[in-house]
Amino acid sequence: MVSTAFAETIPGQPLPEHKAFLFVQPQDSHWEIWNGPRCSVNGAVDIFGMDEGREVVDIPLFLRRFHQHPHCVWYDYLKPPHDSFHNDISTNLIDNSYTPVKSLRPIAPEVHKLRVIKSEAEISLMRKSASIAAQSFREVLKYGRVGMTELEIGARMEYECKKRGAERMAYPPVVGAGNRGTILHYLANSHIASDGDLILMDAGCEYHGYASDITRTWPVSGNFSEVQRQLYDAVHRVETSAIQIVKPGVTLNELNNMTEMSLAAELEKLGIVKKSLLLGHQKQAVHMLFPHHVGHYLGLDTHDTPTVTRDTPLQPGMVITIEPGLYCPQQASWLPERFRGIGIRIEDDVLLTDDGCEVLTSEIPTSPDEIEMIASN
Repeated sequence: MVSTAFAETIPGQPLPEHKAFLFVQPQDSHWEIWNGPRCSVNGAVDIFGMDEGREVVDIPLFLRRFHQHPHCVWYDYLKPPHDSFHNDISTNLIDNSYTPVKSLRPIAPEVHKLRVIKSEAEISLMRKSASIAAQSFREVLKYGRVGMTELEIGARMEYECKKRGAERMAYPPVVGAGNRGTILHYLANSHIASDGDLILMDAGCEYHGYASDITRTWPVSGNFSEVQRQLYDAVHRVETSAIQIVKPGVTLNELNNMTEMSLAAELEKLGIVKKSLLLGHQKQAVHMLFPHHVGHYLGLDTHDTPTVTRDTPLQPGMVITIEPGLYCPQQASWLPERFRGIGIRIEDDVLLTDDGCEVLTSEIPTSPDEIEMIASN
């Protein structure tokens, strides 16, 4: 079983008074020869700041303490984190007729309410994570050239992030050259960048547990073609306007609705969507070319705090992504031929402030002129 933490309220004391326990793997000298030292029960206190450390084999005995009095159990029983641990919880607390459980409640929604608002210390770490990723993007834009594989470009991103202090990537980098940029979660990264291709790279890193998440699209040869520039300008205008309306009180779903309206207007200008179309048909066309949401919460996970709905009013201290895009597949015969095979997304990490927002990833620009200047360096 993996290490497991418990928090027990102290009888007679108001919340948040509690006692914290960390149950760790037992010491095993043979295992440690191969894998390195394990955290000991003393380390649970000295390193992790717990009140008490014990070994995981003691979990059943620990849980039997609660057989004597009614209690409330906060545990995500519908999404068990570990089979063995779930069996211990079920046997000793939930399914045991001798245990007077007053109530059984999922803990994830309560934890996510705390996680979605970042402390000053967390904001500092997220600024650093975003800065590392943004600086690394800048180097990759300079590095990428015709004839390189998507895998090599992604590997360079990982190298630049780790060189700057990131412990790992936040997720496998998406690097799509040419038509592969129209595939949202393209992970093969096996093709070669050709002259005239755009490269769409979605990548981020983790710094002390906190994730960044950036997407940039750039011409591998250094300059956008006329048609590529038209689509890029459209997405760039939409992203700029979306960031301008990010402020406390707005919801992610409201931002998404505004983004879809802005994209519909841009598609009209490009001649992809006719102005005479009914609103429902316009939205259908937008969804075909922009099938995902404009943003998500960001923090300890890339798609953080999933139990916090997108209808929750944004508050200072939240961090979200803003990531509009247009994806025009090669096989989409209904599109004007000149746009087919082009995929563009621009994504930034945004911190909610008291009166607006701060773009954490501004060290890698989004304007097409600056993108060309870096990519052609």
